[in-house]
Amino acid sequence: MKRVIAVLLILVMVFALCSCGKSDSSAKKEDLNTSGNEQPEQASETAVSYASTQAMPSSVEWKEIKYETTDSDGYTFEVTYRFSPWILISNGVLANAVWAEVSNGKPFPYFDDWGLESYHNGYWRANNLSNNLGGNGTFYCPGMNDMYYCMGSLSIRNITEGWSLSESNKRTRDTMMVWRGGSGEGMEGAPIIGHLFLSDKIREEGYGILVNASMTSDEWGPFPFILMAPESFTPNHPDGRYYKHFASGSFNIGDHTNKKGFVSIQDVKIGIIGKDGTYAAPAEEAAPEIEVTGLEIHLKKTGNNSYSVTSDGGDKTIVWDGSADSYYDKDTGCWAWFNTDTVPNSWQYWYEGISSDYGDYGWLEHGPDGWFVEASAGNWIPLPSTYDTSGLWYID
Repeated sequence: MKRVIAVLLILVMVFALCSCGKSDSSAKKEDLNTSGNEQPEQASETAVSYASTQAMPSSVEWKEIKYETTDSDGYTFEVTYRFSPWILISNGVLANAVWAEVSNGKPFPYFDDWGLESYHNGYWRANNLSNNLGGNGTFYCPGMNDMYYCMGSLSIRNITEGWSLSESNKRTRDTMMVWRGGSGEGMEGAPIIGHLFLSDKIREEGYGILVNASMTSDEWGPFPFILMAPESFTPNHPDGRYYKHFASGSFNIGDHTNKKGFVSIQDVKIGIIGKDGTYAAPAEEAAPEIEVTGLEIHLKKTGNNSYSVTSDGGDKTIVWDGSADSYYDKDTGCWAWFNTDTVPNSWQYWYEGISSDYGDYGWLEHGPDGWFVEASAGNWIPLPSTYDTSGLWYID
């Protein structure tokens, strides 16, 4: 009888221990509390649940970008970026196949590998991102139930004739790429998260990829990267709430080439593969056909604050200021210059009282998503809403 009682007691203890373990495990997300009072709700839909049943393509067309850059000591480097189109991770077979081409054996990251937490009807990052490339280090997307991945690789090669790199002759090379599409409707903080998979660690950035490559040989990389962007499928957005946003945005590649710090090298559009497997190529942007030489440029008003270049008269005239290598508008105290180092070429502006707040930087650009400012070397961010933009003009 004593043996029977002992066995029963052991069984009761085992059951109690198992029950405690299950309770702790199931409660881990409910414990998240950002305000100290409000308990966050679980997302209403299971993430990545909208994969198409249609046949997916088995491969993609890669986009490769190469550029050469020379440092202050005369060493010349060739930098190579390789990009896939945006691909939904719910299209798992295709996404895994593309990653296998560049991954160097690194495991494919899934939804739970991005540090996201369920919050209200979406997902957010409880731990802040790096804000080296802009923003405040946050990420939140309402209704998020899938992800886009842009996968690729980055490599840097010393091509200086007669001069090799080694442990005793090291060089450092900086390069970066930043998403320039702005944030989608309802999104807060960085619209994308970038992971660069180095030999011994993952480098994470909000908005893109930033590299400070220490080179002890003539070859650095290739190292794989993944850029993650959120998507939300609903009855009102069966093709994806953010599909057009990521289909039309671009990455700006920048390089630390000289005393100016990071300068823009090229804008890159990568295309997108939707949930039905159809590839949509990026829209090509033609270079503006405008004349930007001469001592004066005449501008014709096309909107509240927008102008276009005209050959006769116009509503505004900007005059070349040789001391600033820019055109000057005395009415608004604005300097403007046409940057031919970017693809496509772009107008940039310096407004005293705004630009001057950013020290050696502060140039402004205007695009479909409004005003952006270069807050630090190569770091273009949305112009803070604390600035009054009602008097700022720009050229279409």
